[in-house]
Amino acid sequence: MSKYDDVPLGHQIAYAREKFDVAGQPRWKVPDTVVIEAAISGDHYQNPARRRGAGNARELAKQEALLAAGAGASAIHFSAYDKDGNRSGALADYRHMVDAARDKFGHAFLVNCNSLYGETFEDKMSAVYGGIAEEAVVNCVYRFHPKFLQASVEVMEAHGCRPHLTVRDTIEISNAYDYLIKPGLVRKPYSWLIYPNFDGIAFPDARAMHTGLQFMLDRIRDIDPDSVIMVGCNGRASIFLCAAAMVMGLNVRVGMEDSNWLYPHRDETCDDNGVAVARAVALANLLGRRPATGDDYRRLLGLRPKGNA
Repeated sequence: MSKYDDVPLGHQIAYAREKFDVAGQPRWKVPDTVVIEAAISGDHYQNPARRRGAGNARELAKQEALLAAGAGASAIHFSAYDKDGNRSGALADYRHMVDAARDKFGHAFLVNCNSLYGETFEDKMSAVYGGIAEEAVVNCVYRFHPKFLQASVEVMEAHGCRPHLTVRDTIEISNAYDYLIKPGLVRKPYSWLIYPNFDGIAFPDARAMHTGLQFMLDRIRDIDPDSVIMVGCNGRASIFLCAAAMVMGLNVRVGMEDSNWLYPHRDETCDDNGVAVARAVALANLLGRRPATGDDYRRLLGLRPKGNA
């Protein structure tokens, strides 16, 4: 017999209701929308279609852009290829892909471009100078001289293109802060792309995935809590990393430039960027987060909406 047996049942029930009132719990602060960016242009070692020699990389990239846009991508990351299928920084090669997708889908997606290819600085910035890029990657890695990063950002901001601060670890987060943010070269809102599962620091399991992602996220929010943050769902982690990022209220980047694994614990692969985007869209809907339109993303970045997305 317990010493609490003489407590009236009504009091026990009232206490239980007070302590376990699920209906009274506050909402989580998770954004209703989630940006789903498609990184389509993986090289042959990432893209099964290219490993099979299925066509020229330039034409494959164009078709993959159409598939990603058709599946509902909020943004598409483009890397250009010349007519021989080699990486390029030429404006005409960017137009070959971007114009085809724009002709069919209008401004339903935001254009994010590479900034690493081309023989000269002007070549690397061709999509920015040409007015195609609305956002462009700034790789804050040690091998790029700070002056190159600073010049890239200055050109982007001057041409209405938002810098996408791409980081793989806390050293690169520090680089972004020291070289670009602290000097005032990047305007708010800051846009980040986290690559938490990269090469030699790949996640071996879910524990590493969650703690690694949270650690990088905390360091960025120490710099600026209002940053726009996207997670590259790369490598084996793939859809698991996508789910973790969405649950944490972050945006995601999927597609075969970053990963062609369907799951981290199985060996099935994906050879269609439309499928990669569709899986992320389905996951967002399951979690109650609406896939963002191109204009939703433009508003987040402080860009003017295009009006048809």
